[in-house]
Amino acid sequence: MDKRSLSVLLVDDDLDDQFFFREALKHVDQSVQLSVAMHGLEAMQKLGSLSPTIIFLDINMPAQNGKECLRAIRAQKDFDHITIVMFTTSSNEEDIEECFRNGANLYVTKPLSTIEQANILKKVFSLYLNNKLAKPKKDNFVFSVYS
Repeated sequence: MDKRSLSVLLVDDDLDDQFFFREALKHVDQSVQLSVAMHGLEAMQKLGSLSPTIIFLDINMPAQNGKECLRAIRAQKDFDHITIVMFTTSSNEEDIEECFRNGANLYVTKPLSTIEQANILKKVFSLYLNNKLAKPKKDNFVFSVYS
């Protein structure tokens, strides 16, 4: 698999965060297919017709938050192949532990700039393409632009 076949689902209710993600993605690879959902329930509906390779999942959202959505996705064997990156402003240890326990592949605290976000996307895509996200180890689970 190469970058041209990457398909991303961003699940985030914040329109500004969606904009910055799109802008960062333009700096990384414009061939990556991006879909967006405003919350976990919408993401679950979209998973019926989409087949994303990576889901970037915010935690704090209405209707169904990211942790609930993570559990719902991991409860369905049809979605086992999807890499889930928790992409959030929370650096709370309880959130990190819960997301790790419930099957997320990576935990990323949202960066402050588009350039930092682009660097994170490059690294996440590289890790994915090199099959380094399949079974995360706890000590490599939390990722930052400085990793």
